[in-house]
Amino acid sequence: MKHEPHLRGSVFHRLLRARLSETYHPTQADIEAVACKIWQDGFSSMEGRPWHDLVPGSDDHCRMIGAARMALGV
Repeated sequence: MKHEPHLRGSVFHRLLRARLSETYHPTQADIEAVACKIWQDGFSSMEGRPWHDLVPGSDDHCRMIGAARMALGV
């Protein structure tokens, strides 16, 4: 599956390094980007639908947002 252009590379690692500096607080867009990456890497192929097809507020969407928030420590 092809990633969105802004998700190429290590978006999680870049945001995690920034977060660990304790001077950076992830934005909602950052959290969404990490949630998207988690979904694409772990669930998209099994579920057969891309991140942007998930309905905001759905169980899957909320789980991925929660996972992203935990990963970023927010």
